[in-house]
Amino acid sequence: NKSKIIPIGFNFPSQLSTKYSNNIIHIGYICRYYSVKKINDYFHIAKYINSRYNNIEFYLIGGKEEDPNYYEVKNSCPSFIKCVDFTLDIENYYKLLDIYVSTSESESFGMTIIEAMSYGLPVLSTDLPTIRHFITSGENGFLFKIGDIKTACNYLELLINNTNLRKRMGSNNIEKAKAYSINKVGLEYLKIYNDEM
Repeated sequence: NKSKIIPIGFNFPSQLSTKYSNNIIHIGYICRYYSVKKINDYFHIAKYINSRYNNIEFYLIGGKEEDPNYYEVKNSCPSFIKCVDFTLDIENYYKLLDIYVSTSESESFGMTIIEAMSYGLPVLSTDLPTIRHFITSGENGFLFKIGDIKTACNYLELLINNTNLRKRMGSNNIEKAKAYSINKVGLEYLKIYNDEM
């Protein structure tokens, strides 16, 4: 018996926004409010960066009122972070962001990371086995150990201070993410179907 792993597909963005057009850098994390997402680590990273820069806007997007940590996250979210509830208009936030951050300690796939890649965002993420399929540290983003706030901040500062690095990593991510587009994944399923007929 032969087996083949086919990833989850997603709708590749039809149009990308023009980034790098102003001095404000938008950094975001899209997730539900579960403890596994380690949102407090994101808050610690944001607090450090906010103390050193005055041209950064932070976003936390995706919470739902039924999430177990919803009110805890809402009440502890620093005032300088824009805390946005779950929205179907998520595309506009991906277009707004310049850097995507994930502090999660576990990911079954990492869909928001793949989506962020498809919008040309460099990714700063915890070093998880699933994420290593997408992110090569130094090539299209940076990986840091779970809870290593200092290293995460160092990497984030590299991205903040180097527009060309963000552009290069973002371009690499657009190309990498194409392998996970719904059209490409659909063709993989169709090939298997035809081979079995």
